[in-house]
Parts: sequence; C-alpha cells; structure tokens
Amino acid sequence: MQKKNDYFEYAKTLSNQYSTFLSNEAVKHKVLNIFNGQIPLDQFNSDLKPREFLNAFLLHHYPNETSIKSTFVNKVLFKTSNHVSIFELNVGKSRLDLCKINGNSTAFEIKTDLDTPKRLKQQMENYFQVFEKVYLICSVNNIKNMLPFIPNECGIYTYYITK
Repeated sequence: MQKKNDYFEYAKTLSNQYSTFLSNEAVKHKVLNIFNGQIPLDQFNSDLKPREFLNAFLLHHYPNETSIKSTFVNKVLFKTSNHVSIFELNVGKSRLDLCKINGNSTAFEIKTDLDTPKRLKQQMENYFQVFEKVYLICSVNNIKNMLPFIPNECGIYTYYITK
C-alpha cells in the first residue's frame, strides 16, 4: 500500500460518506468497510472510538472544511461562553462557514489547502457589510495565496497539521 496517497484517497472517501447524523455503529461500519476490516491504528491511539478515529484520520490526511471547522469550534470557539454559533449562514451572495454572536457579531471564513481564493474577495465584501469582525481561517501553507483577497481589517487564524 502506498500509504500517503492511499490514505488521502481513503480519507476523501470517508469524508464524502460521513454525516454527523450517522450512529456510532454506522461510522464504525464505514471505517471498517473503507479499510477492508483493517483500521490503521499504527498512527493513532488504539483506544479511539470509531468517530474519534475518523475525525483524527480526516484531519491528518484530508484536512477539508468540515475537519478544520470541527477543530476550530472545539479548540477556539467553545472556549468562550454566552454566545450563539451559527453554521453555514447565507450572507449576501455568499455562504458564511461560521459566525458567533455575543454582543458583537463575528464571522469566520474557512479556506483549506483544498480551496482556492477565487470567491474570497466577494465573500469578504458580503461579510463586512453585516458583521463587526471578520476572520479568515486558513493553513500556514495557504496564507500567501489568500492575503491578496482580504482587506486589512480582516483578522486571520492560521493552523497547521500536526501528528
């Protein structure tokens, strides 16, 4: 098995088949099915539950918007309390990935390494018309591609993938 390329493809397939509405048993079945019954636990703690394994595997091998959003929500957004979070909100001609409202309104747009900045200028224009603060969330590898498309007033969260 060519692990790196195969793992990317496995993760892409898992991502396409995954839904938060799946039961733990259904997630386990999908994971086992993708890996022909052999989950590659060599990379992760063998005590992980199927959903935890799936999230860790996706984040490491296919860091798409869903896995980045999940990590951001758990590690950053939920560190504060007394706010309302809204996901996938239509704003003008754009769809905002995430926002929080708690006396101030804050918008978060996620651009992963799998994204291009093609729509970013229009998204920023839409978001700044509605929200007091706007942040871009992107990887340290992709920030140079995104910077020309965001205004100076835009905040930036960067991330990188760790083992």
